[in-house]
Amino acid sequence: MDVILAIYNIVMASFFMIGATTIFRLVLRRTELAQMRQHQLKLSILEFPAILLLCLTVLALRLMTMGLAGPDFWLIVNLQLLLVVYGIMNSASLLSYQTLAVTVILSFTTFHWHNFAMIGPLLLSLVVVYYLTKSLGQRANRLRYHATVALVIGIITWMALKLSGLVTWFEMTLMLIAFVVTVGMVLVQGDQLNKERQASSQLEQAARHDGLTSVKNWNAFRDDFEREFDRTPTDQLLTITTLDIDHFKAINDQYGHLTGNQVLVTFANLMTELLDGYNAGYQFYRTGGEEFTFFMPQTSLEQAHQIGDACQRAIRALKIPADKQLIQLTASMGMTTKQAFDEDATATFQRADHYLYLAKQQGRNRVVSSEN
Repeated sequence: MDVILAIYNIVMASFFMIGATTIFRLVLRRTELAQMRQHQLKLSILEFPAILLLCLTVLALRLMTMGLAGPDFWLIVNLQLLLVVYGIMNSASLLSYQTLAVTVILSFTTFHWHNFAMIGPLLLSLVVVYYLTKSLGQRANRLRYHATVALVIGIITWMALKLSGLVTWFEMTLMLIAFVVTVGMVLVQGDQLNKERQASSQLEQAARHDGLTSVKNWNAFRDDFEREFDRTPTDQLLTITTLDIDHFKAINDQYGHLTGNQVLVTFANLMTELLDGYNAGYQFYRTGGEEFTFFMPQTSLEQAHQIGDACQRAIRALKIPADKQLIQLTASMGMTTKQAFDEDATATFQRADHYLYLAKQQGRNRVVSSEN
């Protein structure tokens, strides 16, 4: 009977976490796509919807425990604990950790006063893991690190419940076995997915480069620009330019998508070559359909304008053959520099995007910035 109960707990916890982790990754992916469309760069915004859904699930499970007792009650408590630990392992921002802390307090202090002894280890774990993640960064072996964190949290939490007199030794052992087996399964599954993503150099290329033009893509831009923004002091220069190929939809409609693709590739090659001629550190990115972006460290707005004007002349001189005709291009550009009042990289980027919009409103084929 004891063996059957143990198997039941392991199977229930495993199936539950397979579903929960699948939904978590799906929400994360959909948020990433929405973030790209809205030109949001903050990683905290990327993860928070998935963390919030996870926390709401923990609270929903708490409601399910009302009126329950015995093994079923502790099974659901174990599921809540598994979700919290999974949230801890997948959080990167202070906002996510704060949300998890509030969830722990709301969920684990409402069914018995003794559970103040339970939330102590959980809240302490949140603080320790947050600062460990900040200090270790990418240096830690993530599988070993997450396994250690999960085991420590699980053992301390169930020991606290046992010492508070809420569970028997048998119940504690049963739930701890189910917890450890399920965490191990989730970690191995996640690690295998990561290895599969990194196994092919083509997948690695696709992760940070646009498949059509071969220039860096939105994911690379988000990471690179946030990093450059954070390490650029307010008394130093960082200029960013967003640009669109004018009337690109009309080119697609008139000549077809194959010609449209050729235009994008030719345009990207030209811009990459031009920027490399000024500074090898200037990176060019495709951040949308016909939208591109580049940023220029240690470059004033006046210098950036000169570069933008030179790029405009080169773009206008470009002639792309199509159906016995020559396609001539123009581009609209929005340009700005990092300001002291910019809260984050998103603020600077969205201001450049605003000037791009003004350039289109004013007739296209021009550079608009905070200077003009």
